[in-house]
Amino acid sequence: MHNKPRSATVTCVSAGSLWAIDRRSFRAILMKSSSHQLTRTLRSVEVLRSLSLNQLQRLEELLTEASYSDGEYVIRQGERTDTFYVILEGSVAVTRSDDPSDAGAAEKELSTFSSGYFGERALIEKAPRAANVIARGPLRCLCVGRDGFEEVLGPLQSIIDADRRRRERISEQRLLQREAQGLASVRRGDFVMYALAGGECCELALATHAPSGGEYTLRGYSKARVQSAGMAERVMSEAALLAGIATASPFVPLALTHFQDESHLFTVFKVRAVSDLQTLLDAAGQLDEDSARFCGAGALLGLLHLHNEGIIYRNLSPDALALDARGYLQLMDLRYAIRSDGGAAIDACGSAYFLAPEQLAQTGHGAPVDLWALGILLFVLLTGGVPWIAPDEDVDAVTESQLYQRITAHRHGGVAAAAAYGFSSGFEALVNDLLHPSPAERLGCNPAVRDGVPSHEWFRAVDFDALSRGELEPPHLLRMWCVDMSASLAQRTPDAALFLEPPPESDASWCRNFGVVGDWAASGERVRKHSENTRERVID
Repeated sequence: MHNKPRSATVTCVSAGSLWAIDRRSFRAILMKSSSHQLTRTLRSVEVLRSLSLNQLQRLEELLTEASYSDGEYVIRQGERTDTFYVILEGSVAVTRSDDPSDAGAAEKELSTFSSGYFGERALIEKAPRAANVIARGPLRCLCVGRDGFEEVLGPLQSIIDADRRRRERISEQRLLQREAQGLASVRRGDFVMYALAGGECCELALATHAPSGGEYTLRGYSKARVQSAGMAERVMSEAALLAGIATASPFVPLALTHFQDESHLFTVFKVRAVSDLQTLLDAAGQLDEDSARFCGAGALLGLLHLHNEGIIYRNLSPDALALDARGYLQLMDLRYAIRSDGGAAIDACGSAYFLAPEQLAQTGHGAPVDLWALGILLFVLLTGGVPWIAPDEDVDAVTESQLYQRITAHRHGGVAAAAAYGFSSGFEALVNDLLHPSPAERLGCNPAVRDGVPSHEWFRAVDFDALSRGELEPPHLLRMWCVDMSASLAQRTPDAALFLEPPPESDASWCRNFGVVGDWAASGERVRKHSENTRERVID
């Protein structure tokens, strides 16, 4: 059940029949009934609050069930045990003796409870237990020992310390930026705009803030088109997620402010975007290996930054990625992103070519889907195509059903990039490890393995420390493309008619709290319910 080598051999000694169930199906059945509540319970544990969604999901896989009868001791005072428990059914009493060494000493009952957890400090230190925990009636618990926890997730104290250091870097910078740059009460008319890209519901523009002269990227969603496309929940969720990101990254631009008028919802990003990645691919066909490596490394750091913020991205396709004036990739489109504190997601959204098997199976998925999408993105950047369609095959002839069948039938090692396209064996190995059908075995998805993807041989030429600080110079192709796009924008006439269209005819009260963190991001429940009731497909 935990994706580990068998510790013993089981041999049939007489004829008979066996019932069997694979790990994936077993976990899916458990997940449907209890995953959401279990995730919330684990989130409430003080010492576990630093865990990311991916780490919580790995912890859930580690938990094993234990049963106790009425009056049985789960924990004895004074014992040095290392097990953490979550109550599934039943109740426990907590008692304490003045002299634990005296088996006949009277015990004072301190409390009883029938839900929640106990023994969490054992995951950090193996100290004597301060009290007894006794079953009151039949009791079922989920439990995990410290050794098992550290084997998969690493030392908990290290996770807590790393999270504390990250939180210490969060300051009032965004408020200060907003006040210093005069964006506290910004309006559409304050910007001089140049259209960059457009989509079904929104447009992206390079925008100069006339009062200050500052250059930003402005995105505007048409309220009418959002309503018509049924994207209101996702747009509101995206704004709340962006508003809740407090730490800066060279690959995830801060949303400095949100505002709206009668017809549009606007977000101001602290970045000077000059192109989307798809436009570059349309012009070049595919990237050279150095440029693809640089973009892939940037996408990886952007994903890891979002995962540390508790966000699963789920939208790593070229048309949803932008390039700034230097040639750095920007993850700005969070329409399909989801907060990681509400249990595993079961919807399949975004570009169909990038969907992971667990998304298609709808058995629940988490952060590993982003690493799967990274494998697809790298393949697209270097070949101009996707692994599911042969180079000589007509893309339009492949039906949606056939595409999904190919994805679900994929097996580890099934991408032959070296033979079909002449790429290095290192690139082929990287893509195959990212496209592992099992999320637990996918490269970069084991928190106990440090620097899983960055340490891969294909990324060996990348200085990830310099890249994470924004100090690494992009390869020639990316650099020159962005220089040319910047020059082209400078020669254009401002798009005065941009974001001018009639307001929606129906009620638009759904967006009254656009960009307010507390209304949407705190629970994420409305978005999750919407996601569970829809199955979006986008094949571009």
